[in-house]
Amino acid sequence: VYGSSGGSAAAIASSLGVIGLGTDTYGSLVQPASATALVTLRPTQGLVARAGIAPLMTLQDMPGPMTRTVSDAAIALELLVDKTQSGKGSQDYTKVLKTDGLRALHVGWDPLVLQEVAALGWQPSKDVVALFNSAVSQLTLAGVNTKQVSAVMPLLPSLQDLSNASFACMPVDFKQGINSYLSAHPTAAPIKSLADIVASGRFLSSAQAFLTSAEAQTDSVQ
Repeated sequence: VYGSSGGSAAAIASSLGVIGLGTDTYGSLVQPASATALVTLRPTQGLVARAGIAPLMTLQDMPGPMTRTVSDAAIALELLVDKTQSGKGSQDYTKVLKTDGLRALHVGWDPLVLQEVAALGWQPSKDVVALFNSAVSQLTLAGVNTKQVSAVMPLLPSLQDLSNASFACMPVDFKQGINSYLSAHPTAAPIKSLADIVASGRFLSSAQAFLTSAEAQTDSVQ
C-alpha cells in the first residue's frame, strides 16, 4: 500500500517482525504506516545515513523505522542515528517518553479533509471518515487538546508550488544520484550509469519517460 515501503509496513503489521525499515521521498513511510496502524517517523535530513539506498531524490530520500509501538520506534531510531552527522546532544529517545505524554499534546485537524472536494480529487470513504472521527474522540478522551483548524486551503497554493518545484528538480537529482550509486558498485557490475539502464531497455514501460528525461538532463545538484 502507498508505494515503496508498503511491503515493510504490511510485514510489521502482520507481526512478521518488530521493526521494519522504509525509505521516504514523498510519503513512503508515513502513508504505508497510516494504512496499517503503525508508528513511524521521517527523520530529519542527515540524522540517519542513506548508505546503500538506491536514490530517487537525494535532496529528500530518508530512511526510517516502522513499528507497532511508540517505544519500539524510539529504540529503532536510536539504532539508526548516524553518529557522525547527528551533532552534539543525546539521541536517547526512550528517555523522553512519558506514559501521560498525550496530555501535553495539541492536535489540529481540518474538517475539509473529510469532505468531498472535486477540485482536489478528494472523495473520502465513509469508513475512513468514521474511523477518523472515532480516533479524534479517543484522543480527546485521553487528554489531547483537539481543535478544528483551517489549514488545507490557506496552505495549498504554497504547498503546490513547493511540490511542483520539487518534481521539476527530481530528474536532475535522480540522474546525479543514481550515477553516483552505480559507480560505487563492483567493477564487474554490468550496469554502471543511468545511460546503461536506458540503453538496456530493462525497465517498466511506465518508467521510460522519466528515465529518458532524467538521462537528458545536463544540470547538477550542488
